[in-house]
Amino acid sequence: WDLPRIVKAGWDDVRHTGATQGASTITEQLAKISFLSPERSLDRKVKELILGIEIENNFSKNQILEMYLNRVSFGNHAIGVESAAQTYFEKKSRDLDLAESSMLAGLPNSPVYLNPLDHPPGQTVNPNAKARQLVVLQAMVNNGDITRQQADFAYSQPLVFHPAGESEPPVTNFIVYLRAYLDQHFGDAYIKPGGWTITATLDPKKQAIAEKSVHDGIQKIYDRYNAHDGALVSMDPRNGAVLAMVGAWDPNNAGVGQLNMATRPLQPGSTIKVFTYTTAIATRRFTMTTPIVDGPIRLDDGSNSGYSPHNYDHSYHGVCPLMRCLGNSYNIPAVKTEAAVGIPTITDLEIAAGLTSLKDPKNRPKPNQFAATLGGLTYGVSPLEMADGISTIADMGVHHDPTPVVRITDASGKVLYALDAKDQGHRVIPANAAFIITEITSNDANRYAAFGPHGDLTLPDRRVSAKTGTTEFFSANWTLGWTPTLVNVVWVGNPSGSCLKPSDRNNPSVRARLGDSLDDPLSPADLSHYGLTPKDDHCGHLEGSTGITGAAPIWHAYMSQALADAPKDWYPRPNDVTATGPGDDAVFYLPGTTGPPPGTGAGSGNPDIAGGGCYYYGPTQDPSNPCRYVGGTAPSTSSPAQQSSPAPAPTANPPPGTP
Repeated sequence: WDLPRIVKAGWDDVRHTGATQGASTITEQLAKISFLSPERSLDRKVKELILGIEIENNFSKNQILEMYLNRVSFGNHAIGVESAAQTYFEKKSRDLDLAESSMLAGLPNSPVYLNPLDHPPGQTVNPNAKARQLVVLQAMVNNGDITRQQADFAYSQPLVFHPAGESEPPVTNFIVYLRAYLDQHFGDAYIKPGGWTITATLDPKKQAIAEKSVHDGIQKIYDRYNAHDGALVSMDPRNGAVLAMVGAWDPNNAGVGQLNMATRPLQPGSTIKVFTYTTAIATRRFTMTTPIVDGPIRLDDGSNSGYSPHNYDHSYHGVCPLMRCLGNSYNIPAVKTEAAVGIPTITDLEIAAGLTSLKDPKNRPKPNQFAATLGGLTYGVSPLEMADGISTIADMGVHHDPTPVVRITDASGKVLYALDAKDQGHRVIPANAAFIITEITSNDANRYAAFGPHGDLTLPDRRVSAKTGTTEFFSANWTLGWTPTLVNVVWVGNPSGSCLKPSDRNNPSVRARLGDSLDDPLSPADLSHYGLTPKDDHCGHLEGSTGITGAAPIWHAYMSQALADAPKDWYPRPNDVTATGPGDDAVFYLPGTTGPPPGTGAGSGNPDIAGGGCYYYGPTQDPSNPCRYVGGTAPSTSSPAQQSSPAPAPTANPPPGTP
């Protein structure tokens, strides 16, 4: 039976009978699945129509139908008609009978709802799928393709599904990413000739670990923190190979399983501080031990009130060396460092490292957009981009384009493409700066104050770098980390953007910290008492899941298992990096930057705050000189000052970058 013609008959019937709201032509569907993101909006619909016109002007109807059938999802991780025929019936599409063909033809309309394998106990097929099969058969009768008797006979036939269809690994998101990659790099060439063999970079063992880690991790916090989705991307930093990708915690969930969050731009929270401090060290204006005052600051961002960041715990921590400021993810020192180095300089490095979404002028931070180092971007960056950027640091500053493909051969066995094992990539970050930032983020002592020792950001008997991030009002959180051979990025959140709030909503620690007692839950009026404006009604709280409570356990579970049999290699110190101190107390410096010289840190007041002979050792600002702090002494490099003082009630939204 001609399966393409049957699919078309079923689709045309849906459109003519209005069975779906806003139904599209096959051409418009092809445009959507090939070029557009899956969200529903008027803007997306207009783009779909325009692209559909362009497609119809350049391809015949048969070509359009062929391209559509090779790209559309039939559910259960089957992309295209041949994959669907193999997945459900272990046959080639040309060998399907009318009953089997009409069953498959209806699935693209709603692959999750019509999943034939999702059936009640005692039945052999989903009743919704059987009802849809009847619609397809009726359409064929109406078109004159078959008789009523043939339709009735096909409908009455029992369907025997291929058992493996229920147990194949849920790698849909990776397949969609692979397809998009092939479209981008090879166009329709990989479909038109047929017979291509594509070897993917996906590591089945790591993929299985990733899926289980995400599923188990989200399941534990699903109700506790209203966290309903998660994503994970793992790469080999030495060549850019994507080893594992999870775009949804439950690919078969109709609510979240249809979106690949691994490739969608998302607010990155404090994870992006890694690039701020990498840039700072690369400029040689900062070192690991540059003392930075964690105290009040107001920067000119073009608004009437200026920009005044505050920390996650609404406290100040006195003077801390850069390595402790980064390790404990203090926001104010990060903003001061960002202002000193310059946002355009940091952004250029981020783009070069792999955060390519920042090329978009609407997403690229403005020179005075100081929330950028806390993750306050217009659109954000995807977990895949973040994995790419971190892989650049993990390969000591060398960038490799991410790829899902190892090799492509044609029907004759000719190699059309092969991942170059000797690819040297191109250097975008000095190796010495990448080494120092790796040393900072791999030393657990640098984060004791905020995270405590030996938590989920460490691995037993193995050194690893890690950094967390939490977005504004706890709407999502991240954890990323790396070794010389493996990078892993985890995101936890909700596609809708609703907040990850504590289930009990009592927030006793918040009340105690702010010295007030509030009726529960915290209302917008309650929050306005502290100068806070909730993102929406779901975000009326001051506490929720962070990177260390949400994404970190998933990251830890994956890294522990994925590296179980890997050598415990670590990075050799570059020849131009000097070291002082033993073991974990060692600090590292670039040439000419040894020691914490006064005037090279980040103070307060002037946006260009990295020079001018400023002093940064005291916790108290000298009112006669906004660049000078008094009342303290320079911290030692081995036991930095961790003075802590309470901050006043916050005067702006909770910071987008929290631990």
